[in-house]
Parts: sequence; structure tokens; C-alpha cells
Amino acid sequence: MLEFRNVSFTYKNSEEKVLNNVSFKINEGECVLLTGVSGSGKSTIVHLMNGLIPALYEGELTGKIYYNNISLESIKTYDIAKDIGYVSQDPRGHFFTTNTTSELVFAMENFGISLDEMKKRYNAVVELLELEEIVDKNILYISSGERQKIAIGCSLTLIPRVIILDEPSSNLDFRMTKKLTILIEKLKNKGYTIIIAEHRIHYIQKLIDKVLIVNKGMIKEITIDDLKNTTDFPLRTLDVFNLQLENISSKNNDLLLQIDNVSYGDILLQISTSINKGDVIGLIGRNGAGKTTLLRMLTNIMNPTKGKILGNVKSFLVMQDMDYQFFTESVLSEIRFGNEGVENDKINNLLEELGLNKFKDKIPFELSGGQKQRLLISIAAISNVNLLMFDEPTSGLDYINMEKVSSVLKNLSKENALIIATHDIEFLYKTCNRIIYLDNKTIKKDFYLDNESKSEVQNIFINMEG
Repeated sequence: MLEFRNVSFTYKNSEEKVLNNVSFKINEGECVLLTGVSGSGKSTIVHLMNGLIPALYEGELTGKIYYNNISLESIKTYDIAKDIGYVSQDPRGHFFTTNTTSELVFAMENFGISLDEMKKRYNAVVELLELEEIVDKNILYISSGERQKIAIGCSLTLIPRVIILDEPSSNLDFRMTKKLTILIEKLKNKGYTIIIAEHRIHYIQKLIDKVLIVNKGMIKEITIDDLKNTTDFPLRTLDVFNLQLENISSKNNDLLLQIDNVSYGDILLQISTSINKGDVIGLIGRNGAGKTTLLRMLTNIMNPTKGKILGNVKSFLVMQDMDYQFFTESVLSEIRFGNEGVENDKINNLLEELGLNKFKDKIPFELSGGQKQRLLISIAAISNVNLLMFDEPTSGLDYINMEKVSSVLKNLSKENALIIATHDIEFLYKTCNRIIYLDNKTIKKDFYLDNESKSEVQNIFINMEG
């Protein structure tokens, strides 16, 4: 169905090959996992499959790519979109309207599909993806998981034969990830060819027919069973609950911040807790529980409608919407922006530690999702603040870079407090020493982590499955 034959690619204004003589074949009806470290070439492969290279991203391409034995270069990008559906890591970039129903019919209208056929396809997609509760809703006010389903639905209305999902679990809670697994299984049973570019693989391991590991521009084809024993590079765990805690520490009584009976509209109600120096708080809860709202209040982006936040703190928030936090023309200037007094050695050491040194002259918007995440973490690390907050900091991160981020954050906690909103259980076990669980608009549980309370974390996540 899809075949790469001796494909090499170098981006414009770069001398380094991103892909080097890559060959592989994906057969009709297969569910294929595309994985590898950040920057290995996964996104490039995806963009070659869906026609964004060379339509959007320029560079030197050699070799051949075939779709149903037809050279992809002979097929118009317009027509590729009908047969090869694509859902990016952040589905919000796909949307052209603010209404879910309008969005589901938008592509069909552009392709001139008849009204009767549009109704037929719309109803079929709504039923398949169980979208009944979110049709005719404002896209801005539905959860990340629901946006993911709408984005997939938009692709399915064109009746593609191939579906490409890029980091589909990155911003989903445990419950929505479970639902994503069920959805992928449905699509597989319907005969779709599914390609999943992903680092977190525990939720799809039983559905995978083939694994393509991308490493330094090369590709290796293995089975899911082989994946468990690969030595190419460390992988995210396949058993998220069978992990050891790595940051057990006792409570520090050096108070930084007091949250006193805080509410925000109908989203958060009567939130009360204290935050101490040395806390590395894993802020957990379902999508829509109010985690981002709480972080924004603590950063003074939003003001509580009731209650008080007391304490002499300087804060920094790394947001989910990373592109909103970039202002300059290079990685190095971005780090120096607002941090002019920081020594060059400190900046260079941090870039080296987070694997960004070779990208310091690159435009931030040209970085991969994982690289952007690490850049913002490095900016937070050198900022003159004592409360650092992160909203899904491991989105798009492979195991190696997740470990690097974890190490940096734990070092920062020695002199500061950290709050990390996350659905990433593996990262939580590795990094956090305290849990705050938001449920039903308030703090349901608040405890420090140790080997006895570890089981409580597992119970919380399992109960999120619903």
C-alpha cells in the first residue's frame, strides 16, 4: 500500500540528512507503530507520507515513495488528503471553524461532495466515533480527547484508506487514552491502515502488527515482541504501573505559597492547600478537571473569583500551547530573552544537558514538539523564580529526553517548588514527590509519595478509566 524505496531527505538550508536511504513497506489493513527518539526522522517520514513534503517543507528528496504502486509525487496533495488522513499531535491546528458539526462537514464541502452523501458520511462517523454528545458544540470548550475524536472524524468523512496519528495520546488522561485504544481497535477492525507515530506505547501494544524504529535517519523493522528487548535505545515502558518511585523525600516546612479557599467560576471550587520549598507536585486529574486553570491562577494569568492566594513568590509557567511562548529568532536568543544576566556557561551547560546545543541557532518554531518542550523547560530553569509550573511537559518526549527533563526538574526542586500537570505516569513516578488529585472541581486527594502511597496513585489512574 505504502512503500519507501531508498528514500533520503535533507531540509532546505541544512547539510545533514534527516533520512538516509530508508526503505520499508506498509501493507493494507496493518496497524504500524512508528517510534524513535525525538529528531530521529519520524515527523519527516509522516510528512512524506501525507504530502506535506515537498508541498510545505522544502528540501532535497531522493528515492521513491509509492501509494498503491503509484509514485506519490505524481499524485496531487489535494488527492493525497482524501486517501491518507492525518491527525497531528495538537488537533487544534486542523480546525477552521469553532463548531464541531461545521468542522466535520468542512472538508466534504471543500471537496464538493453532494449534500445527501455528506449527511450519510457525517452520520456514519458520528456513530462510529460516538460523537453524539459533542456535535454542535464549541470546539474551544470541549476536552482534548474530544478534540482528538473530532479531528479523526474530519479525516474519516473523506473515506481515506490510511489514517496517520501523530502522538495521539500526548495530551490525554488515562481514561481518554483507554478510549483512544478502543477507537483504534474499531478502525483496525473496519479495515483501515493505521500508522501511529508514538513514544508512549503501553496502550496500543496489543494492536500493533509491525514496528518501524527510526534511529539516526535509518529504519529498522521489528515485531512488538522484539520491541520489548530492543537495545537500539531505551523505550517508554510497556507496563506503566510496574515502576519504582525515584524521588521519595520528606515534607519541607519552608512555606512558599498558601492557597486559601480559592474558586474560579464553576471550574474550581474551594481549593485549599499549601506549597512548600522542595515540593515536586504531580497535579493529576481527568481532562477538564481544572488543572490548567489552577496553574494559570498561580501565575496570575487568571484571578480567582473567590478566595486568596498568599505568598511572596515569583512564578513561571510552561504552557501546553508552546508556540505562544516564543518571541525571538533563535533558540539561544530565546533563552537569553529576559535573562540577560545569566552566565553563558550556565546556558551552554543546560542546552547540553537537554540535548539542544546543536539547535541553538535554529528558529524555535522549526523545532519538533519534543525539542520545543525542552527549550521552554530550559528557559524556566534559568529564570529567577521560585515556583515553576509545567503543563504536560513530556508531551512528545521519548524516554531518553524524558529522563533528561526529569533530572533537570529534580535539581531545580532543591531551591524551588514545582507543580507539574501531567497524565504521564512513568514521568510522575520518576520525578514527583507529592500528588494533588483534582476531581469534581476540587482537591480530592493531597499526599506525599512513598512506597505505601504508590498504590494510591495507581488506584486514581485506574479509576479515571471510568
